[in-house]
Amino acid sequence: MLSDSFNQLPDNARVWIFPLLSPLSEAQAEALRARLNEFLDNWLTHKAPTNARYELRDSQFLIVAATTGADQISGCAIDTLFHAVTKCLNDLGTAVGDRSVVFFRDASHSIQSVSRDEFQELVNREKVTADTIVFDTTHHTLAALRKEPWERPFSTAWHAQAFLRPG
Repeated sequence: MLSDSFNQLPDNARVWIFPLLSPLSEAQAEALRARLNEFLDNWLTHKAPTNARYELRDSQFLIVAATTGADQISGCAIDTLFHAVTKCLNDLGTAVGDRSVVFFRDASHSIQSVSRDEFQELVNREKVTADTIVFDTTHHTLAALRKEPWERPFSTAWHAQAFLRPG
């Protein structure tokens, strides 16, 4: 379920999901919020302000959504977003996981992050089952995020196609 702040944005708003390699403490989360609020209040694309919102889920996933009046968010504006988020997280002693990292909930519902090779091994050893909750961080629009939950069972996510071997 999305937060109320995203309800103010249209379906075509761009989305960026930043999965963090480790959860933030409350002090780190507050520092991130302060810096992110300042950045987003001044974030421009094509010299025009963006309408951006964010939420921090489970202290480990930063989701940013943004739109403008008419134009798309420019590549340069996206670069400044990634730079600002990366710098802030580095300053806080954590980092964003890249596409080679898979995020899922273990049997105790704790969030885990492992490499694709490690995740494949967990699938092979049946430590990841059809019901294991995985995080799909590939959504690019609010419409996609609203339509398909980003936290869902392995069997219904792209992960099943990528990691289940026919046999």
